[in-house]
Amino acid sequence: MKSGIPLLESLVVVEKVIENSVAAREIAAARRVVEGGDRIAAALRNSKVFPPMVVSMIAIGEESGALEQILEKLSHFYDQDVESGITRLASLLEPMLITGVGVMVGFIALSIYLPLFGLSGSLQP
Repeated sequence: MKSGIPLLESLVVVEKVIENSVAAREIAAARRVVEGGDRIAAALRNSKVFPPMVVSMIAIGEESGALEQILEKLSHFYDQDVESGITRLASLLEPMLITGVGVMVGFIALSIYLPLFGLSGSLQP
């Protein structure tokens, strides 16, 4: 939209590009509602895919004429949300991986040394 593409064409492009088939169906339904003359926020209001905050922000953007800026802010917000989620997951996964590697190293060390200890016990008179 920022580059001058009309809303309906933008929805068609997003519908084709998006990888989530459920969201693509919701956007297709919203496009049909918008083609009928309704606002996009009204079309997305009953959607289970888009959170109420997103729908409210889109409604505000439509009413104020700043839909492009609102969509950019939403994009930035969700980019940060995904980034922080990945960071949290990595911080939780790191100790588990270290513990797993430690257990494997301990198992290998025991599997090497236990037979040696058994041999040394059988060699003594």
